[in-house]
Order: sequence, then structure tokens, then C-alpha cells
Amino acid sequence: MALQDPTFENMVPGTRLGPMSVHVDSGYVRQNAFASGNYSMLGAAGAVPEQVPAAILLGDMLRLLNRVFDPNLEAGLHQRERVRLLRPIAVGETVVIDASITDRYVKRGRGYVVTQGEAVAVDTGDVLLEHTAIEVAELNTTFEQDTAPRLDLEWTKRRIEFAPTGATAPATAISPQTPPGTALEGETRAFSQAQMSVYSNVGEFWETIHTSAAAAHRAGLPSTYAQGLMLTEFACEYSARFLGDDWHRGGANETTFLRPFGADECIHLAGQVVGSETGPAAINLAFTNERDEMVAVGYSQLAPSRGDTAR
Repeated sequence: MALQDPTFENMVPGTRLGPMSVHVDSGYVRQNAFASGNYSMLGAAGAVPEQVPAAILLGDMLRLLNRVFDPNLEAGLHQRERVRLLRPIAVGETVVIDASITDRYVKRGRGYVVTQGEAVAVDTGDVLLEHTAIEVAELNTTFEQDTAPRLDLEWTKRRIEFAPTGATAPATAISPQTPPGTALEGETRAFSQAQMSVYSNVGEFWETIHTSAAAAHRAGLPSTYAQGLMLTEFACEYSARFLGDDWHRGGANETTFLRPFGADECIHLAGQVVGSETGPAAINLAFTNERDEMVAVGYSQLAPSRGDTAR
């Protein structure tokens, strides 16, 4: 089947993007560790562990869209991502990922497309993660007024604000006694063009705004841009550091992207504890670039138990 032009008009709700089978072997894990910069998932001397975070599948969740729509014609950028992690993946497991376009709408003259999907372990039927994404799609039609989304996605109604922390050193760990507003030790990461290209499926000879300067220039962009999901994976790794192993069995993250960033641009991720009735089981996240401009904001929490994760 020929790939479609990824325009707003072609991205019709109800379009199925999967399914696709993914075998999570040691090569898959090492490739993701390189592309995402998350070497913390590897053991001593780069050894592959027995299980890895389900967030490792996010890149393939993104690429489902390009099983139907031509990645070499895409010029839109992700606006918002939400992921819920339900259990880690055993290395050697085969997983089926699937997604559909569930909504589209126009806001301030721009077209937005919503996709929703999940990853399921073949042998057990366990749901490993749930994923929702909103991205911009090129409009070929003039809309005189905005169109309302059909779905209420129940995004967290939270304004991400970082209160002054004074001279107190950022915390390197949190506990139920950690007070709200406590700043958390940050991390800085830069993604090389090689990492961006591997994350963006350059092995399939895609020439996209993420892998090719020429493609970026044709789309009117000054340079290649990184995938927003690379920051979502960064957020998940950072959240696990502070929220512990429970993060991999019930962690939920929302990330909103505010401006694009390119290869070798240093991105600093900082966190701040958010209070809750049961203790600091949530953190606000802020991503800034080398010019102290906000690149993205996010929110991570230990979500209430969903019970049995089997289908």
C-alpha cells in the first residue's frame, strides 16, 4: 500500500496505524540506549539487564504513524505527549504495538491530530504502556473558525511553576516527608545528529526533518530538529530516579513541547516536588535550553493502580 501524504485532511479519525510486532532483544535495547542517551538502563560495562522500562517502546509508538503516512513529507512537530507505564519488559519478549487516529481539530489556524495506542506483551497479554500524542499536521484547507476536539483527554489541569528555592541545595532523593516545592537535582543532556537519526529510523532510509538538513530546509526549518519523544523518554528516566521502582509499574507522564531544539543543543531538565495527600508522589518538570528558554514542561506522578493489566 502506498504511503499517504501526511496532511490534516488525510489524517482521518478511525485510521488504524498498527499493529506492529517488536522483539525486544539485546540489540534493540542497546540501540535505544544510544539513541535516547539513557545508558542507565544498562548494567556494568554496558551489560543488558533482564528487564527494561516500557518507555523504550515510545520511539516505535511514534513510528506507527509512518506505516500509513510518508515520513519524508512530514513537517509537523509534536505538541503534547502522555504515557502511562504499566510494567517493565523482559528482554527477549515480543510486543505488539497498535494505535489509531482518534481525533483532529483546528486551533488558531493550525491542524492538530490525536493518536492513541498501547503496547501488549504477546505471551501474557499484559498491557505494558498506554500512549497519547498530539501533533501538528499541514492544513490544505482554510478554516474560518476553530473546530472543537471530540475527545476530552483529561489532561492534567496544572500550571507548571517553579517557586524560588533560596540557598537550599537541590535534593538528590525524595521521601514521603519531602516538602512540596523542594527543588530536585537536575540533569543536562545533548542529542547528537547520530542519535536523532537512529531514533528517527534512518536505518529505513528515511529522509525527514529529523535526519536530513536538506529535508528540514525544504520544510522551511533552519536545521534538523530532535523528536519530542526523546524528551519524554528523558522525563521518564528522570522520574524513575526520584519516584523509584514503582514508576515502572504505574508511572504517568505528560509533556508539553514549547519550542523545538536541534543537534548538540544542551537541554537541562529540572524537577520540583508537588504535594499530594499521600506524600510527594508527583513532580513538575521543566526543560530549558542553553539560552534559558523553556523548551518543554511536564508532570510525572505515580498513578492510582489500574488493577490487572491483562487485556
